[in-house]
Amino acid sequence: MGIFIFIMLCVIYYFYSFNKANDTQKSEIKNEGGMLIKYSILINHLVDLDNKMMILNSTDTSITIGHNNPLTSMNFHLQEVFGKLHLKWTIQDINIGRHTLNWEFNNNSNQHLIIEEIELRFKRWDIEMSETLTNRI
Repeated sequence: MGIFIFIMLCVIYYFYSFNKANDTQKSEIKNEGGMLIKYSILINHLVDLDNKMMILNSTDTSITIGHNNPLTSMNFHLQEVFGKLHLKWTIQDINIGRHTLNWEFNNNSNQHLIIEEIELRFKRWDIEMSETLTNRI
């Protein structure tokens, strides 16, 4: 019985600590103007990639940018988690299928450098896709 109580106390403490850390993170982001302000350079760049792109969802710690139509959907999901900015790009296309790219940056990284890294990775992905599609023919 004593072990069960000890384990329950550990679980409760874990959830309390996690919740407290999450609240602290939300407060820090809010103090920096929120996600839309804190990452405005990056968000504006991602929205400007395609005239159909728009902000689809925004929370205290995440933003989803994208567009959807019957043939193609493309989304960028930005989420700040414990000092890191996680960025996930997903495309679902009738011709090329589903593809995903992921990045992780420190939450205080220079957004212009983040954009450069994203663009470099897209160039590599484009070359990989061209080679893959060429080999199919």
